[in-house]
Amino acid sequence: MRHKMAKDINNTIDFLDMRNLDGKLVDQLLSEGKTLVFAYRKGWMVKGWIRKGYNRWIKANIEVKQELESCGTCYCKKPANVLVYVWR
Repeated sequence: MRHKMAKDINNTIDFLDMRNLDGKLVDQLLSEGKTLVFAYRKGWMVKGWIRKGYNRWIKANIEVKQELESCGTCYCKKPANVLVYVWR
């Protein structure tokens, strides 16, 4: 089930180093209605989330903000190449 809160691109919290991401903090921020920016490596899993517009692991909507080379560090510890908005 997708959540219906609005995405706020004028007030985001950036997570550009995803290696030690605090899942409880992310869940709290999303539950408060915050819009987050995550840096991911655009592999098969991330492409699937983007295609669906939803990440079921964090129960949040996802949308591409920008594709760049080396825009952060993905949770897989590789250089990220896509920034995404994440919100509920």
